[in-house]
Amino acid sequence: MITDWNKQVERWAEHYQELYSRENIVADAAVESTPNLPVMEELDIPLSEEELGKAIDSLACGRASGKMLQEKCWEQRQPLYVAFIDLTKAFDLVSRKGLFTLPQKIECPPKLLRMITSFYEDMQGTVQHDGSFSDPFPIKSRVKQGCVLAPTLFGIFFSLLLSYAFSQLEDGVYLHTRNESLQPGPSLR
Repeated sequence: MITDWNKQVERWAEHYQELYSRENIVADAAVESTPNLPVMEELDIPLSEEELGKAIDSLACGRASGKMLQEKCWEQRQPLYVAFIDLTKAFDLVSRKGLFTLPQKIECPPKLLRMITSFYEDMQGTVQHDGSFSDPFPIKSRVKQGCVLAPTLFGIFFSLLLSYAFSQLEDGVYLHTRNESLQPGPSLR
């Protein structure tokens, strides 16, 4: 057991440096399999208060997405399988390279991506233990905890990861978004 305070701080810093300085890799095949979508430059234009109000008013209130998925499966006479995935440590393991490569392929405007990327450049961490601080160390993986963008960035990353993982499946239920026509198209698998 380490009883010296300075040694404890050093050990914690070593632990976190080992965890966060590792660059996790997204396979090139996963990146290449993600279709290039056209950039939607209009996403760089700020919303007016009226547009924001309309968007908020159009949110489905009182209907859980799981219930809607059950209904779609029932309508299309498809079985529904549910998997619960423990994502407790997933935020810590996100590949930065993947985090900022994949959005380029799915309509993220370059200006927005540069702004988001700038929040993560040269990120460093320190360990604080009982009033003592470790030396700074680089953080090369994970999304920032407490950052309002983190859940969205993680959601994009994770949805593309799932898309790649299940891309060879033939089964699925068609779920259409407002950006798609009502013709059969990509399915949630």
